[in-house]
Amino acid sequence: MRAILTVPLLFTLIFCKAQNSGIGVKTGVNYAYLASELANKTEPIFGLNAGIYIPILIREQLEIQPELLYSSIGGTLKLGTTNVDHRLKYLSLPLLAKRYFGGLFNVQLGPQIQWLLNAEKSYNDETLLDARSEFRSNDISIVAGAGYDSRSGLDLSLRYIHGMTTLLKDDRFIYPKNRVLQFSVGYRFQQLRSKRR
Repeated sequence: MRAILTVPLLFTLIFCKAQNSGIGVKTGVNYAYLASELANKTEPIFGLNAGIYIPILIREQLEIQPELLYSSIGGTLKLGTTNVDHRLKYLSLPLLAKRYFGGLFNVQLGPQIQWLLNAEKSYNDETLLDARSEFRSNDISIVAGAGYDSRSGLDLSLRYIHGMTTLLKDDRFIYPKNRVLQFSVGYRFQQLRSKRR
Protein backbone atom coordinates (compact mmCIF):
# COMPACT_ATOMS: atom_id res chain seq x y z
CA MET A 1 0.00 0.00 0.00
CA ARG A 2 2.83 2.40 0.82
CA ALA A 3 4.36 1.90 -2.62
CA ILE A 4 1.02 2.60 -4.29
CA LEU A 5 0.70 5.92 -2.47
CA THR A 6 4.32 7.07 -2.82
CA VAL A 7 4.51 7.23 -6.63
CA PRO A 8 1.37 9.34 -7.19
CA LEU A 9 2.21 11.69 -4.30
CA LEU A 10 5.74 12.30 -5.58
CA PHE A 11 4.25 12.86 -9.03
CA THR A 12 1.92 15.46 -7.52
CA LEU A 13 4.65 17.28 -5.59
CA ILE A 14 6.84 17.57 -8.69
CA PHE A 15 4.10 19.18 -10.74
CA CYS A 16 3.26 21.61 -7.93
CA LYS A 17 6.68 23.19 -8.64
CA ALA A 18 5.96 23.74 -12.32
CA GLN A 19 5.96 27.42 -13.31
CA ASN A 20 2.65 27.34 -15.16
CA SER A 21 0.74 24.99 -12.85
CA GLY A 22 -2.27 25.31 -10.59
CA ILE A 23 -3.66 23.02 -7.90
CA GLY A 24 -7.20 22.24 -6.85
CA VAL A 25 -9.53 19.86 -5.05
CA LYS A 26 -12.59 18.20 -6.53
CA THR A 27 -15.49 15.93 -5.69
CA GLY A 28 -18.43 14.48 -7.54
CA VAL A 29 -20.68 11.56 -8.43
CA ASN A 30 -20.02 8.35 -10.38
CA TYR A 31 -22.74 6.57 -12.35
CA ALA A 32 -21.13 3.17 -12.85
CA TYR A 33 -21.90 -0.26 -14.23
CA LEU A 34 -20.05 -3.43 -15.21
CA ALA A 35 -20.03 -4.36 -18.89
CA SER A 36 -20.36 -8.11 -19.48
CA GLU A 37 -21.56 -9.78 -22.66
CA LEU A 38 -22.53 -12.96 -20.84
CA ALA A 39 -24.54 -11.42 -18.01
CA ASN A 40 -28.32 -11.52 -18.51
CA LYS A 41 -28.60 -7.93 -17.30
CA THR A 42 -26.43 -5.21 -15.81
CA GLU A 43 -27.63 -2.52 -13.42
CA PRO A 44 -25.77 0.69 -12.50
CA ILE A 45 -24.89 2.04 -9.08
CA PHE A 46 -23.96 5.49 -7.82
CA GLY A 47 -20.65 6.24 -6.10
CA LEU A 48 -18.42 9.12 -5.09
CA ASN A 49 -15.17 10.56 -6.41
CA ALA A 50 -12.87 13.02 -4.61
CA GLY A 51 -9.25 14.13 -4.78
CA ILE A 52 -6.76 16.67 -6.08
CA TYR A 53 -5.82 17.83 -9.58
CA ILE A 54 -2.93 19.82 -11.04
CA PRO A 55 -3.58 21.61 -14.34
CA ILE A 56 -0.32 22.41 -16.16
CA LEU A 57 -0.34 24.92 -19.01
CA ILE A 58 1.74 23.48 -21.87
CA ARG A 59 0.99 26.18 -24.43
CA GLU A 60 -1.88 28.46 -25.35
CA GLN A 61 -5.20 26.56 -25.13
CA LEU A 62 -3.57 23.28 -24.04
CA GLU A 63 -3.18 21.83 -20.54
CA ILE A 64 -2.01 18.52 -19.13
CA GLN A 65 -3.87 17.58 -15.95
CA PRO A 66 -2.77 14.74 -13.64
CA GLU A 67 -5.17 13.86 -10.85
CA LEU A 68 -5.17 11.67 -7.76
CA LEU A 69 -8.70 10.50 -6.89
CA TYR A 70 -10.61 8.18 -4.60
CA SER A 71 -13.36 6.59 -6.68
CA SER A 72 -16.22 4.28 -5.70
CA ILE A 73 -17.70 2.32 -8.62
CA GLY A 74 -19.08 -1.14 -9.47
CA GLY A 75 -22.43 -2.50 -10.60
CA THR A 76 -24.90 -5.36 -10.44
CA LEU A 77 -24.72 -8.36 -12.77
CA LYS A 78 -27.67 -10.71 -13.21
CA LEU A 79 -26.35 -14.23 -13.76
CA GLY A 80 -29.24 -16.61 -14.34
CA THR A 81 -31.61 -15.98 -11.43
CA THR A 82 -28.91 -14.48 -9.18
CA ASN A 83 -28.14 -10.79 -8.82
CA VAL A 84 -24.49 -10.20 -7.89
CA ASP A 85 -23.83 -6.69 -6.58
CA HIS A 86 -20.20 -5.47 -6.79
CA ARG A 87 -18.84 -2.48 -4.83
CA LEU A 88 -15.32 -1.47 -5.87
CA LYS A 89 -13.14 1.27 -4.40
CA TYR A 90 -10.07 2.53 -6.27
CA LEU A 91 -7.21 4.99 -6.03
CA SER A 92 -7.28 6.51 -9.53
CA LEU A 93 -4.56 8.37 -11.43
CA PRO A 94 -5.89 9.91 -14.68
CA LEU A 95 -3.53 11.91 -16.91
CA LEU A 96 -5.56 14.06 -19.29
CA ALA A 97 -4.83 16.44 -22.14
CA LYS A 98 -7.28 19.38 -22.15
CA ARG A 99 -7.86 21.44 -25.31
CA TYR A 100 -9.58 24.78 -24.70
CA PHE A 101 -12.03 26.68 -26.88
CA GLY A 102 -12.55 30.30 -25.95
CA GLY A 103 -10.41 29.95 -22.84
CA LEU A 104 -13.14 28.36 -20.68
CA PHE A 105 -14.70 25.32 -22.38
CA ASN A 106 -12.51 22.28 -23.01
CA VAL A 107 -12.46 18.71 -24.22
CA GLN A 108 -10.45 16.08 -22.36
CA LEU A 109 -8.77 12.82 -23.34
CA GLY A 110 -6.21 10.51 -21.77
CA PRO A 111 -5.39 7.27 -19.95
CA GLN A 112 -6.15 6.30 -16.38
CA ILE A 113 -4.62 3.69 -14.13
CA GLN A 114 -6.25 2.78 -10.84
CA TRP A 115 -5.36 0.55 -7.92
CA LEU A 116 -7.94 -1.51 -6.09
CA LEU A 117 -8.38 -0.48 -2.46
CA ASN A 118 -11.36 -2.65 -1.56
CA ALA A 119 -13.91 -4.95 -3.22
CA GLU A 120 -17.16 -6.31 -1.85
CA LYS A 121 -20.02 -8.30 -3.35
CA SER A 122 -23.41 -9.57 -2.31
CA TYR A 123 -25.88 -12.11 -3.71
CA ASN A 124 -29.53 -11.07 -4.11
CA ASP A 125 -29.11 -8.04 -1.83
CA GLU A 126 -27.81 -10.05 1.11
CA THR A 127 -24.80 -9.18 3.32
CA LEU A 128 -21.76 -7.71 1.56
CA LEU A 129 -18.79 -10.09 1.48
CA ASP A 130 -15.08 -9.31 1.11
CA ALA A 131 -14.14 -10.05 -2.51
CA ARG A 132 -10.80 -8.29 -2.93
CA SER A 133 -8.91 -11.56 -3.53
CA GLU A 134 -11.11 -12.24 -6.57
CA PHE A 135 -10.23 -8.99 -8.38
CA ARG A 136 -7.14 -7.79 -10.20
CA SER A 137 -5.11 -5.24 -8.26
CA ASN A 138 -5.20 -2.57 -11.00
CA ASP A 139 -7.32 -1.41 -13.91
CA ILE A 140 -6.47 0.53 -17.08
CA SER A 141 -9.04 2.85 -18.69
CA ILE A 142 -9.46 5.45 -21.43
CA VAL A 143 -11.07 8.72 -20.33
CA ALA A 144 -12.90 11.21 -22.57
CA GLY A 145 -14.99 14.19 -21.58
CA ALA A 146 -15.68 17.90 -21.55
CA GLY A 147 -15.35 20.66 -19.00
CA TYR A 148 -15.85 24.29 -18.07
CA ASP A 149 -13.05 26.01 -16.12
CA SER A 150 -14.06 29.47 -14.90
CA ARG A 151 -11.56 32.23 -14.25
CA SER A 152 -12.81 32.39 -10.64
CA GLY A 153 -11.35 28.92 -10.01
CA LEU A 154 -14.54 26.86 -10.28
CA ASP A 155 -14.08 23.86 -12.60
CA LEU A 156 -16.81 21.51 -13.88
CA SER A 157 -16.28 18.27 -15.80
CA LEU A 158 -18.30 15.40 -17.25
CA ARG A 159 -16.38 12.29 -18.34
CA TYR A 160 -16.90 8.82 -19.70
CA ILE A 161 -14.43 6.22 -18.40
CA HIS A 162 -14.07 3.07 -20.50
CA GLY A 163 -12.32 0.22 -18.69
CA MET A 164 -9.95 -1.84 -20.83
CA THR A 165 -9.10 -4.54 -18.28
CA THR A 166 -11.17 -7.56 -17.27
CA LEU A 167 -11.59 -7.28 -13.53
CA LEU A 168 -11.65 -10.84 -12.18
CA LYS A 169 -8.50 -12.93 -11.72
CA ASP A 170 -9.85 -16.42 -12.47
CA ASP A 171 -12.64 -15.65 -14.90
CA ARG A 172 -13.78 -18.06 -17.59
CA PHE A 173 -17.12 -16.65 -18.67
CA ILE A 174 -18.16 -13.26 -17.17
CA TYR A 175 -15.28 -10.91 -18.15
CA PRO A 176 -16.65 -7.73 -16.52
CA LYS A 177 -15.13 -4.33 -17.29
CA ASN A 178 -15.69 -0.95 -15.64
CA ARG A 179 -17.87 1.67 -17.29
CA VAL A 180 -18.33 5.02 -15.54
CA LEU A 181 -20.03 8.34 -16.25
CA GLN A 182 -18.33 10.80 -13.89
CA PHE A 183 -19.41 14.31 -12.95
CA SER A 184 -17.21 16.47 -10.72
CA VAL A 185 -16.93 19.99 -9.33
CA GLY A 186 -13.50 21.38 -8.51
CA TYR A 187 -11.91 24.54 -7.19
CA ARG A 188 -8.38 25.75 -8.00
CA PHE A 189 -6.69 27.25 -4.95
CA GLN A 190 -3.69 28.26 -7.07
CA GLN A 191 -4.40 29.76 -10.48
CA LEU A 192 -2.26 29.25 -13.56
CA ARG A 193 0.35 31.98 -13.88
CA SER A 194 -0.11 32.13 -17.66
CA LYS A 195 -3.62 32.80 -18.90
CA ARG A 196 -5.52 30.60 -21.31
CA ARG A 197 -6.81 32.50 -24.30
